[in-house]
Amino acid sequence: AYPVSDETLPNATHANLNTNEENARASPQSDENTDKNKTEKGEELTSKMKEYLVADMAKDYNNDANNMWSNFEKRCTDEAATVLGMSKGGLSHNKDPTWWTKEVKLRLKEKRDHFKLWQKTQLEDDRIKYKLAKKTAK
Repeated sequence: AYPVSDETLPNATHANLNTNEENARASPQSDENTDKNKTEKGEELTSKMKEYLVADMAKDYNNDANNMWSNFEKRCTDEAATVLGMSKGGLSHNKDPTWWTKEVKLRLKEKRDHFKLWQKTQLEDDRIKYKLAKKTAK
């Protein structure tokens, strides 16, 4: 067990996570609520990780650095996914629409329109229409 205080925590828990204010000045966004929300989420993540580190440093790992690191890494990714959310990844840009016929383009437009409508209304009827348009577009 190690003596633990806020001063003994690694600087990594303080660095880079508290730079939201600097980032907001470097790249101003039109929506202040977005910046505030990001700051609150960053602070929440930082707080949770500090709590974890304090509790984890009290555990006895028999000087097994690999075990300590793997536990810390898993906890970081789990907490970040919980607090910040997880994206599905980028969009695929290698689509080749040159072979699409007018009918295919029309079906895809209908599918896209139904999807946008469903996202706005969140109605079950619109979801069913979107699912049908999606099936037709395939």
